[in-house]
Amino acid sequence: MNPDELLQFLHDDLAVFVKEQRGTLSVAADPYHFLELLAEAPSGWRLVLAWNGDENQATDGPPVAINRNELHIGVTCNLGLTAKPGEAIMKKRPGGAPSLLKLVQLTRERVRTLVFPAGTTSERAMYLGADPAILPDGTPLKGFRLRFSITTADEPASARG
Repeated sequence: MNPDELLQFLHDDLAVFVKEQRGTLSVAADPYHFLELLAEAPSGWRLVLAWNGDENQATDGPPVAINRNELHIGVTCNLGLTAKPGEAIMKKRPGGAPSLLKLVQLTRERVRTLVFPAGTTSERAMYLGADPAILPDGTPLKGFRLRFSITTADEPASARG
């Protein structure tokens, strides 16, 4: 699977989940766009997808690249106006919507259980961890970056014709 196919496969699956949870799904073009999208104040909550590069894992052999792709998924939400804003991260938001941390957990579960096509992928994404989303100037965003990796194999150039 190529990076575009990998991201499209993930997008297609997560679009259903985001719609069920009444959120917005966006795709980032690069790491700065990823942060820009997370910094926008969503009306509810937002999930941002990004392919964050790859690393060739093959050391020798045929001209097939074995790539460890890194995928980033940002989760942010409007915590709403509450008497205790800090608690909105862990308690249901106005209208009974899931808390930010609940959305992080639901997203992590969804991606970890997604089965990618066999043959050119490792079929399951490996969860690498979550970090607070922070702008380069140090400003924290009310959101998190979930990091995943998935291994893919490219076809040799001679096989493509």
